[in-house]
Amino acid sequence: MNESFIQNNQSIYSISNQNINISNDNQFILEWSLTNLSTKNTSQQIYYFFNHYVNTLLKNPYKRVLLSLYIIILIFGTFINLLLIYTIKKLRNPKSLANRRMLLIRVLCDLALAWFGVPYTAYTAVYKNWLLGNIMCKISAFLIYFIVALNNFLLVAICLNRSVGISQNGKHLTDPTVSVPCRVKCLLVAAGLLALIIAFPGGIVSEQVQIKLPETMKIYFDLNTDISEMIPMICM
Repeated sequence: MNESFIQNNQSIYSISNQNINISNDNQFILEWSLTNLSTKNTSQQIYYFFNHYVNTLLKNPYKRVLLSLYIIILIFGTFINLLLIYTIKKLRNPKSLANRRMLLIRVLCDLALAWFGVPYTAYTAVYKNWLLGNIMCKISAFLIYFIVALNNFLLVAICLNRSVGISQNGKHLTDPTVSVPCRVKCLLVAAGLLALIIAFPGGIVSEQVQIKLPETMKIYFDLNTDISEMIPMICM
């Protein structure tokens, strides 16, 4: 009875010693890993990892095709809109002056979308790191929302203007009607105000933030503050 009790205690003691040794080994491995994580080589490895993640042109061939398509859109969008501006300015009919102004503003919005929206979209799609700062992030978000919203509302304004003009063609000249220039100005002001209402909140809430990394990677950045500066930024 006593011998079995002693043997049982010895087995429990040996198991506890093994657990202690295992925990000590794990602690040693963890400390060794943490020491290596703070070395220069690990910083360089993380730098190369983030650099490979950010520069998608280096590893994704379809990103090069996407960038080429954006360049083609920029070139053709610029050429077509400049041609439209030249054509609209060549019209000399005094009766269509108000309509020409509305069409001209619409074409200028398309040109702004080609000159700003396409490069912005290409930059965020191909390069996964926002390096332009928080202020530029807010300005870019505001301009994107404003230009797109203004384009859509101008299309609605042009349709409304033409619908009202067609409905007034059958009226007698003595009937009270709103003049075309006044109607066009009201529609343009309404389109601009609605676009501002939509774009302003988007520009306010947009900000530059770091990408979300897994919880297991936080230990890397707690050990070395220089590594935390390598985390890519996004504008959202």
